[in-house]
Amino acid sequence: MEKTIGFASFPDFSGNSKALYEDMSNCKCNLVWFCKDRNIADKLKQKGINALWEKDDIFQEEFKKVNILINTHDDYLDLKQDNQIFINLWHGLGPKKGGVLLENEIDWNYKFCTKNDYLIAPSEFGRFIYSTTFNMPFYKVKQFPQARYKWLFENKGKDNLEKVLNTNIKKFNKIIMYAPTFKQGLGRKETQVNDNNILNLNYYEEDELVNFLEQNNYLLLLKLHPSEERNIPEINTDNILVLKDENMLDNFITINEIMDGVDLLISDYSSIFIDYINLEKPVIFFDTDKKAYQKNRGVIFNNTDFWWSAGPKVHELSDFVIEVKELLDNTNYYKDERHSFNQLVNGEKDKNNEELINFILNLENIQKENTNIYGQALFEKQNEQLKEKIEKLTQEKRQLRDELDSIIYSRTYKFSKKIAKILKK
Repeated sequence: MEKTIGFASFPDFSGNSKALYEDMSNCKCNLVWFCKDRNIADKLKQKGINALWEKDDIFQEEFKKVNILINTHDDYLDLKQDNQIFINLWHGLGPKKGGVLLENEIDWNYKFCTKNDYLIAPSEFGRFIYSTTFNMPFYKVKQFPQARYKWLFENKGKDNLEKVLNTNIKKFNKIIMYAPTFKQGLGRKETQVNDNNILNLNYYEEDELVNFLEQNNYLLLLKLHPSEERNIPEINTDNILVLKDENMLDNFITINEIMDGVDLLISDYSSIFIDYINLEKPVIFFDTDKKAYQKNRGVIFNNTDFWWSAGPKVHELSDFVIEVKELLDNTNYYKDERHSFNQLVNGEKDKNNEELINFILNLENIQKENTNIYGQALFEKQNEQLKEKIEKLTQEKRQLRDELDSIIYSRTYKFSKKIAKILKK
């Protein structure tokens, strides 16, 4: 009987789940995609993909047939059956705190770590971060490259960008992308977003930025969170374009599928730069809101110098102009730092999904092996605890015997016994 493997992601049909689905489409399994958006489910069906909208009448029945669920977030945890295996690919290793590192996520995290059987991290370093952040047993955090990394090396970035933007981008000398982390909305306010300053810098002159881009024939792409896209003011230049989520979804193109077409990335606390650093291309970090972000959300290790070691830190436009030119003109500038950081956070394995797919398809044997190993370790631990308990009780018994002997053979005790005999007569 063929396995049924379900997939889910946020947004629908994106990120690590989409990348893995593509590479598993020819395996001998029944694949089904679970969607939150009905329109996307319908579009996927038109492409020949077995997709189900989560409010379809048959959704619950079909979900129960799934042997393995591949996910990127926390969807459908409440629907998990005892015989199902949940594998979470997650949606990015990065510097910002989450899970048990945040007081307001502890209850959420308990469900996350107990319902997911495995969590996938891109490196040994990532395994430690995920195990700590989500309070997952280390043996449940497996090391494989993030599934979406494969797109970074397909050399389709510029073509995909042209599809999404519907414009010729090959006419520009260089493409720069500003992709900061999500900071406001959906119940969060981690730092202030400046509506009149598209780069959220301290000292900023829009005319100066536009002149710099036009003179060098650079294209600046703005990729903000969908809830923050409305904050971008109108700018009268062809050298600044907004990369909107709705246009990407319409084309079923996700951020990693355009990144190899970008020559320089500007970021902050977002995990996007961890993905991009695989290419070992230039990165700039904006640190104007560092204190506020560390206070309101937090950075792992409380150290941005570590996370931002692969590129220069900038807080005003004049520095930005200098650093962009240096990074694009001098290939050795921060080259060693990018290489070292990439090897640490992303590991040195080939960026393909062969090992991950093999792991998934052989999960039954792996589950038994893990159960035996874990069971043996648990038995040994319980046996050791029992030995310690017996030893403690033995010591307490010896102490009581010594105390009793000291009382029996004491002069006071003997004298009291004589008095008791006299009184009895």
